[in-house]
Amino acid sequence: MTALTVRGGQPLQGRIDPSANKNAVLPVLCATLLTDGKITLRNVPEITDVTRIHGFFAELGSTVHWDKTAKVLKIDHSTISAGARATLPQAMRAAIDQIRAGTPVAAALEQLAAALLDGGFSAVDYAEVRDAESLAPLPELGLGPARLLVAARIGGTRLIDNMAV
Repeated sequence: MTALTVRGGQPLQGRIDPSANKNAVLPVLCATLLTDGKITLRNVPEITDVTRIHGFFAELGSTVHWDKTAKVLKIDHSTISAGARATLPQAMRAAIDQIRAGTPVAAALEQLAAALLDGGFSAVDYAEVRDAESLAPLPELGLGPARLLVAARIGGTRLIDNMAV
């Protein structure tokens, strides 16, 4: 499998029989986040990358059962808390909208951090507006292209993202 294409407007359904190698199973594991349905994957190899994704899913709140002997992984993402689902990009977009509307950068970043913590994140390592080219801190907009940089923790996993302001 070289690509996994998902087009909107239709419920996801179907069956894929990946070979027992990481190059086949890792994209399929990531794609399971696109559905709230219960998923059973067979022939899942016991490798470090799969173990890490299994742990990440559990930290998000997914129900995950992995029978390593039978190579069967059962996943149910419907148990992920609503706050953890898309909090990071939503909170970042809200902060950008506030900054563009004239809210001081510091105030918008404080509200962003509060939204992430309320959404289930355990810590916000940083939330900063920086110059898009040099990555120098920008206390205010209007000094050229800017990016919002955020790193936040959910369980033992650190998520890092950035968006144009």
